[in-house]
Amino acid sequence: MPELRRSTVRDLRRDNRSMLLSSLYFGQPCSRQDLSIATGLSPASVSNVIRELIGEGIVLEAGSEDSDGGRPRVLLEINPDYGYVIGVDVGETRVRAELFDLAMTERASADYPLDPRQHGVEVIVDAILTGLAAVLASAGVDSSAVLGVGVGVPVGVGVGAPARCAAPSTAPASKGRMARPAARARTSSVRSEKLANERARGPFSVCTASLISNRPFGRATT
Repeated sequence: MPELRRSTVRDLRRDNRSMLLSSLYFGQPCSRQDLSIATGLSPASVSNVIRELIGEGIVLEAGSEDSDGGRPRVLLEINPDYGYVIGVDVGETRVRAELFDLAMTERASADYPLDPRQHGVEVIVDAILTGLAAVLASAGVDSSAVLGVGVGVPVGVGVGAPARCAAPSTAPASKGRMARPAARARTSSVRSEKLANERARGPFSVCTASLISNRPFGRATT
């Protein structure tokens, strides 16, 4: 029977950081007391982690609100300019790339038409990489500021020799604006020029993982 891995202080801090980032992102702006109630963490733990996040520039103080007696509560929010995420929607007839800040505000987008009869992996990867470069250039964002890239595809992605990304002719073409990254149901991570067949993680999940570990998830290739 494999030995169970024991949790360390570092694991605990990482978990606390994860809970607070998620709660803050979906509840912002909110106070430290709000975060303590939402996560079940002690006020002291919340204050310690938030102090670190503010020091790293990930979290900002955004005004205050009246409390039920005592000093006003300081409101917190995610710094939208701390980093960026890119969502890529691979459809039957097009590839669309969108660049977002951490408030999920669209900063740039690019569309590239596809021939439904030609869905070779080289074509798809080339369109994705071209889209990544285009949205970064349009927004004036350096690739080092990108925390992660989420790619949504209508079917499975094959990796290996020969690699391919196949979209059957019966699959409906993507229509309208692509879903915001946090709402993507199925995505795969793009790293350099390879399409990985990982389980879906929306760009918000990707960038949250990066913020938790305090390091970039990956850099977009331009």
